Amino acid sequence: MMTIRRLKEEVQKLNADYNQQLGQLYSYKERVSLIEVKLKHYSEANKTYKKATEVLYTVIKLSQNRFKQDIETLITSMLQTIFGKEFKFYIEYTESRNEINCNFYVKENDRLLDMFYMVAGGAIDVISFGLRLVILLMIKPPLEYVLILDEPFHFLSADKLKLMSVLLKRLRHDFNIQFIITSHQKELAAVADKQFKIEKEANKSFQSYL
Repeated sequence: MMTIRRLKEEVQKLNADYNQQLGQLYSYKERVSLIEVKLKHYSEANKTYKKATEVLYTVIKLSQNRFKQDIETLITSMLQTIFGKEFKFYIEYTESRNEINCNFYVKENDRLLDMFYMVAGGAIDVISFGLRLVILLMIKPPLEYVLILDEPFHFLSADKLKLMSVLLKRLRHDFNIQFIITSHQKELAAVADKQFKIEKEANKSFQSYL
């Protein structure tokens, strides 16, 4: 038989275990309360983040549209100067996995052309030049603009090169840009302010002013 003393010891042990478990329960409750407070804070922060993201996304969209229109206008003007009024340049934005991709197209009358598969090399030259010019003009604060180009209009025919030369002079005046161009095309050299001839002999390069 269990003695009274042994019974008291068992009761004391049970009380100790109970108090220990009760203490752990209070500790867990405090942790749960802290977690609930943090969850509430994170939930509010997440709502603020979503609102900020929506505002930022709207600002980006507006900026993209203005940027898009400026580029389209400039490069369309170049294409029409060289190839005729039936050509227009378009930029299309697509979204995939939270990334924004940019695609280029040329429209000839009502026909939309994929720039990399259906547009002639001369038009690609003009578009490529226009995009380089846009990047230069985007630099803030503005620099003393100098654009260095190596054979930029290789695929333009002689008659188109004459039009391109006139366009270069206009761009130089409108944007105060200095163009430094290496080329074998005499049509470009004919309208340059300064000309230098580079010749190579015995693995050495010689420069002469024309």
